[in-house]
Amino acid sequence: MEKLTSCYPAGVGLKSNASPKGGGQTALTDNNICERSIRPVTLGRKNYLFMGSKGGGDAAAFAYTLIETCRMNKVDPETWLTRVLAHVADHKMTQLDDLVPWNWTPE
Repeated sequence: MEKLTSCYPAGVGLKSNASPKGGGQTALTDNNICERSIRPVTLGRKNYLFMGSKGGGDAAAFAYTLIETCRMNKVDPETWLTRVLAHVADHKMTQLDDLVPWNWTPE
């Protein structure tokens, strides 16, 4: 179970929802945790059909990737994006790693 929760984010909630069985196995009583974790993907799948063009779909995918990367790194996406867009033009090319969400610290 530890291996599952460490490599699969949706598995974190499995500990509280798992019931032990004989032989060291674990059985899940329901899959609500997994269903909730993939809900944005399934809702988005329907909405992505109506992006208007391939360029629009690519732009949306890029934006969603940035937003989810921020969330995964516990960074507020709006604050991060506002700060990065305001400072990226003046930032040194050799220090661009300072702007990525996993290295970013709010001021």
